[in-house]
This record gives sequence, C-alpha cells and structure tokens, in this order.
Amino acid sequence: MDDGTGTLRGLFARAFGTWSGKKEIEAIAVDQALGHVEFSDSLACFGTEGFADDREGISIHELDAKTGYVVVSNKQANTFRISPREGTATDPHAHPLITNVSLGTLDSVERELTMAELLEFPGGLLVAMSTDKTFHYYAWADIAKAAGSKVPE
Repeated sequence: MDDGTGTLRGLFARAFGTWSGKKEIEAIAVDQALGHVEFSDSLACFGTEGFADDREGISIHELDAKTGYVVVSNKQANTFRISPREGTATDPHAHPLITNVSLGTLDSVERELTMAELLEFPGGLLVAMSTDKTFHYYAWADIAKAAGSKVPE
C-alpha cells in the first residue's frame, strides 16, 4: 500500500492456523476455486504421513472447477506425492495419497505447475529444481503415464 509519500508498506490482512513450531512452512498453495489454502504446517497439517522428511512444495492441478490433484514434493525420497484436490466424499480437506511418482529429481526443493497447454507439454507442465540447481521439465501426460492408471492424462 502506498502511504501517500511514494513509500510502500505492507498491510496485515488476516492470519489462519497455528504454527506447530516444529518446522518452517515451506509448502503453500492457494486453491482459489475451492477456497482452500494448503500448507505443510498448520492446525490441519497436510502430509503428516508418508514423507521422508521435508514437504518442499505444493501445487494444484485443476481438472475442472472442483476436481484435480494436489502434487507435493517428497524431497528426500525424490518423489512427488499425488492426492485428490477435492478431498474425499466425507471430508473435503482430507487428501489421501493416490500415488507416489519418481521423476528423476534429486532433493527437489522447488517446483511449479501450470495447466496451460504448452507446445511440447500436453495437459500442462511441471518444472522442478533439484538441489544442484538442475531444472527438470515434465508434461502432465508423462506424469500421468508414470502414475499408471491412478491419474488420468
């Protein structure tokens, strides 16, 4: 916000959840269509089981306005965990594991996902960075193939 003198300052809008104090919050994604904020350390902690250690990034893969996938980097296991975006029939905030996919990253510390149809990346593009700063590019169709029949293209 401009204070009228050309100086920008932040304006606190709201807080949510409670930090556990155990680890820093490194993974966060906003699902505006469903009104969810997914992050790795809160009252409703995402990914409390099945991770080697760090949950370094969360991305939302939208199939339509209400369905899709939550993709989370399982850093030390060198995999990406895929869960249903819409949750379960009884709990929209539950995201049980659908599948765990190994894509060749090493300690993936950052990644981004777009659903845009890009020339050589049908169904979208996942970009992941390994600890050694190598960037990996994956078409969503390739991720779906690696996941078998558990995740459609």
